[in-house]
Amino acid sequence: MKVLVSTTDTQGHRKNDFNFVPEGELLHFGGRCDGGHTDDNCGCSRSMSGLICHKATTTMKVVNHKDIHNIKELAKLLKTNHDRYDKVSALAEARVLAAAAEMFEEGDVLEYRHDEFHIRPHLVKQ
Repeated sequence: MKVLVSTTDTQGHRKNDFNFVPEGELLHFGGRCDGGHTDDNCGCSRSMSGLICHKATTTMKVVNHKDIHNIKELAKLLKTNHDRYDKVSALAEARVLAAAAEMFEEGDVLEYRHDEFHIRPHLVKQ
């Protein structure tokens, strides 16, 4: 099943990028400030959170996760690893995450801005 994981690919493309999540960690939507905007200092409206570390990143990659086969398995991981989820909210977020990942190709590096995912350009490292 395609999911979103943390990546350092394209970090630094935007001057307000950050990544505190280990490479490859499964991502979910973290908490969000009231009244925040995409490029504010907080960064919560342009980032996702690591499911295990609970830290944030502005870059995510679409991968085919070999251990997650369906939305119910993803929901179980969300519920198991984060106190804020009950069975219903975990399933709802799993559906949103799966739908987002399905819109893109495996290997695409994304950013989350203005409540939408966008493909980031692949940068050539010099």
